[in-house]
Amino acid sequence: YAHALPPRVRAVVGAYHELRRGDPREAERLLRRLAADYPDDVEAWLLLGEALYHNNPAQGRPAAGTLSADTRLA
Repeated sequence: YAHALPPRVRAVVGAYHELRRGDPREAERLLRRLAADYPDDVEAWLLLGEALYHNNPAQGRPAAGTLSADTRLA
């Protein structure tokens, strides 16, 4: 049924799936692409910010690095 979903929804579901599957780097890659493809999509930026906040420390990056994604919402 996934093929029946709009491309943006498939991208959100795919990125969320990668987060839950335990592949934060792939999720980040997909979310960055989603935010680039849909720059006015608040949900894309929120998901990217959340993914970075939770996964940056595990990758040796400061959690404060999420501010660059979240500032798009201001």
